[in-house]
Amino acid sequence: MSTFHFQAFYFDPVLFTPTFADEALFLTPLILSGQLEEAKALSEVCALPADVEVPSYAGFITVNAEFNSNLFFWFVPSLTDPKNAPVLLWLQGGPFASSLLGFFVEHGPYSVPSDFTEATFRPMTWTNRYSVLYVDQPVGTGFSFTDDEAGYSRNLTDVGRDMLEFLQQFFTLFDDLAQNEFYITGESYGGKYVPAVGAAVHKNAALMRVKINFRGIAYGNGFTDPVNMLEVGEFAYATGLIDRTAADYMKNVAAESREHIRAGRTELAFHNMNHLFIGHTKTRDSFFKNITGFEYVYNYLHNKVPKDVRNYHHFVAMPAVRRAIHVGQRNFSIAREAAFTNFFEDFMRSAVPQLTILLENGYRVLVYSGQLDIAVPTTNTENFLSKMSWSGAGRWARAPQHQWRSADGHILYGYKKTVDNLHFVVVRNSGHLVPYDTPQAAFSLITAFVDARKPFDG
Repeated sequence: MSTFHFQAFYFDPVLFTPTFADEALFLTPLILSGQLEEAKALSEVCALPADVEVPSYAGFITVNAEFNSNLFFWFVPSLTDPKNAPVLLWLQGGPFASSLLGFFVEHGPYSVPSDFTEATFRPMTWTNRYSVLYVDQPVGTGFSFTDDEAGYSRNLTDVGRDMLEFLQQFFTLFDDLAQNEFYITGESYGGKYVPAVGAAVHKNAALMRVKINFRGIAYGNGFTDPVNMLEVGEFAYATGLIDRTAADYMKNVAAESREHIRAGRTELAFHNMNHLFIGHTKTRDSFFKNITGFEYVYNYLHNKVPKDVRNYHHFVAMPAVRRAIHVGQRNFSIAREAAFTNFFEDFMRSAVPQLTILLENGYRVLVYSGQLDIAVPTTNTENFLSKMSWSGAGRWARAPQHQWRSADGHILYGYKKTVDNLHFVVVRNSGHLVPYDTPQAAFSLITAFVDARKPFDG
């Protein structure tokens, strides 16, 4: 049995239920009434079971009062320059994968060992340099919830709307950070969320209650443009995971799915690819899993989910952790079925329109790809970028690829390509979760981009 979808890691939909009665912290009433210092004080994360205490804040922000829809966040100010450092928003993929995956597995200040009892400090954390805001979104993800199914997002417009409200409240609460440079980052299905939220911020800038210093976006292995990103079979064949017969079958199903997308039958396209590769079903495994035996499609060197990738699920269920991050009796969802079902129709729609809005309006854009990923292969990312219509498209087609190396030149991290404000980077020895597989390369990548220096200075 398999219930896989991007970044769900083959878990059945699970709700981790708390075992104590502490109340969750809802910050919106305090924010709207101007009680900002009280809200900050209440949201401080205290007594987290960890070997090092890192200042951070957590709680819920209400984004839709009618349906009582609330987004959970965990915010870690920069460990070196909390007043001035750029603020990075991190949006996990899925859809409906918790951003606590990024927090505990990829680049947050803590990781979780196999005994689950105490978080350990991660030396190669992005929070060493930047303030990072981890948000469980859309509504229904992780600790985020709604009291009414009408409160679930159904498309990228809904995602942008809810995140716009969230950001206005967040930067009201942390008003001293509103003028800091702000970047939206993520991975996987976040390759749709990130451009969508960025475009929403851009289009509504004049109407926002709080002015945000939005500068650009960065995301890895993103499923941005499904119609041009369905050829998983050719990559699997090239890496020896399937034979020519299976590759041809997968190619034919992908071609049929593209026709469905072009005809507006996006939900039918989803179900086609679901049976072929995605495998979001309780009744049978995907064709790909049946033929390859792969339970993990994020790095072709590993066929099973690495154990440390899922340790955090157990950690956040601990009463002491739940108390520290102010979630009260709220359930933690790995894959909430009701929320995911709403995305069937939107799953195969493109976020290229939102991405090109950002490119044409001068925002800096970094798209990176781990070369070992099966789910969103580098070849698929290259394909969508080459077919994207924007003012730099002609020069993009002619632009050469260059080596990307460590500062001392000794380590070949990967390859880069730049035209104007668009940067594409292939990361060697890495799969879908680039910061997890190659933390040093990922840290060098994000700092080079945010600091606007080599290898991204032209």
